[in-house]
Parts: sequence; C-alpha cells; structure tokens
Amino acid sequence: RCETAAYCSKQCARADWERHKHICGSLRQAHEKALADFVAQGGRAKDFNQSGDDLQSWFNKVPGLANEIELMAWTHRSQAPIILALVSETDIDGSTARVCMIPRSIWDENPRFLATFSAAHLEGIRLSFAEASFSANTAYVRMLCKQGTLVSTRGFKPNGPVRAVQIVEALTAATKPEDLADAFAWFENALTAKDAHDILQFIRQRSRLLHGCTSPLGSV
Repeated sequence: RCETAAYCSKQCARADWERHKHICGSLRQAHEKALADFVAQGGRAKDFNQSGDDLQSWFNKVPGLANEIELMAWTHRSQAPIILALVSETDIDGSTARVCMIPRSIWDENPRFLATFSAAHLEGIRLSFAEASFSANTAYVRMLCKQGTLVSTRGFKPNGPVRAVQIVEALTAATKPEDLADAFAWFENALTAKDAHDILQFIRQRSRLLHGCTSPLGSV
C-alpha cells in the first residue's frame, strides 16, 4: 500500500502486516510527497522508483565508500545518526564524495538541517528510526545525494567492516584463546587459506610480543 516496504513474497508481506500496518499510512504519505517532488523537478512518475535504484547503484560502485559509511554509522551509533553521503552533480567516479555524520540532535531539531531537505525525506528519516524493529546496533539510516536524494535503512553486514573492527577490539582487549576464537574463525572463513594462515601467524606473533603466549602452539 505504501510502496516503500519490500518483501520476498505475499506470504512474507502478510506475516509482517501486523507490525507494518501501524506506519504504513505515514510511509504512503511520505512516498507520495517524494514522488510529487520528483515530478515537480521534471521527472516522470514512472521513473521514480528506478531513479532511486540508479542512485543507490551509483554510490555502491564507488570504491570503499560503502565501508566508510558503515564504519561511521557504527562508530557513532549511540547518537542515532544519519550518515549523509553526497557528491557533486557532475561527479562521474566518486572523486568528490563526502561522508558526514549527522546526530539526532541535528537532524531532528536543527532548523538549518530541516530547511535543507523536503518534508517527505524528513518524514522518511523519522519513520525509519520509529520502526519497532530498528536498533542502532544492527542497522543505520543513510542519505545518498546526487541529482536527487535517497533515504534508506541498511543493516550492518555480518562479515563487513564492522566485524573487522570488533576483531581488532577483541585482539587488543582480550588475550585468552577462547576470546579470540571467533576472530580467528572469521579470518579463516573470509580469506583464502594462504592469506588466512599468513595473517593469523602475524597475529599470534604480535600477541606473543605484546602479551606473552595467548594461544597454545598449533591452535591457530
């Protein structure tokens, strides 16, 4: 009904309806406002959804940008931030890309920010954070800006850059083998056998240098 929630099947949509129905009307209104803004700027209504897909695809192709956005969201998650990524309209390779963290105290209250984006975008942001299933420890809200603006909620990737940060924190905070088991397993699953072996050997040597023996010989 709101044309913003995506499901893999009708069965999944029906199963989620009890939760989704509480915000469906607001999402539909925000969607209609965003569509009206798009048409007012010269776009065709039938191209509205495709424009969002194209914008997202363009940003995903900029090397390292997705990881930068995700790491910034994770680092500042206690501030319920929006991660804003923007480039100039003439950018063709992402060379002008800038990533900013906007805390809730700004995006929810600051008049200058509120005047920068449309009512539909602001409503979309608020609804994203209002979702009962939303947690700053598992997801974040981002805005992509380039000849248009796209607001979306993204989940932290299970084996993405945040996982690497957690591993580094584990390596610097804990020295017991059981505390490092998940970190070692992640490297073994994410890398080729040779690369995993080389990195784990380095970790073991570094841990010994800093803390003494942290794992039984041959356990890595």
